[in-house]
Amino acid sequence: MSVFPIRAPPHLPPLASPPLSQSQQVMFYWDTVNACATTAGCVGVTVWDFDDTYSWIPSTFAGQGGGDLYYQPGGANTPLVEKAVIDGIVDGFQNVQPGTYASVRE
Repeated sequence: MSVFPIRAPPHLPPLASPPLSQSQQVMFYWDTVNACATTAGCVGVTVWDFDDTYSWIPSTFAGQGGGDLYYQPGGANTPLVEKAVIDGIVDGFQNVQPGTYASVRE
């Protein structure tokens, strides 16, 4: 299963974006990963791109961005910071029963 970065409007740094869009993004990643984890034939998940600094989303979808797993608050060549979607991915693999999105959705 391939997972493109799941964009979340508006294009603001992840910590400054509205909590609702962040939680929606986490939910979308969780749903996608959990769908694989609960499907016998799915052997893995690939996320294309991992850092918002180099994302193709803002240039393709005006006013949207922040769809990757990490961001660099200081810009290019600065340390990566994990985003909440990481928790959604981990939880999606750990809770392999559909609809058990307990630790991230609550």
